[in-house]
Amino acid sequence: MNTTRRDFLQVAGGIAATLPFERAAAACGWRAALLGVAGLTMLSVGAAFFEPASASALPNLVDPHDLGTANALMGSAWGTMVAVGAAAGGVVAATLGS
Repeated sequence: MNTTRRDFLQVAGGIAATLPFERAAAACGWRAALLGVAGLTMLSVGAAFFEPASASALPNLVDPHDLGTANALMGSAWGTMVAVGAAAGGVVAATLGS
């Protein structure tokens, strides 16, 4: 079997992706960790449908010369959503956490 660097990185990435859930399970219990996995799965499934649809719809909604700006605005909106969501999650965790 010929193992390439890409194969190694895929396996290492898969192992590294499980570490936050193992820490959550140790800190909060397995039920909380499974709830996190379920939530992440739902977000991933939603993104699998939304991202291609929004990327293919954008050229139909804006003029061709405005497409670069529209793509930049979509990326900025996504980045802002991630930052605000992380901050809101931190506030909720600090407020409701133990």
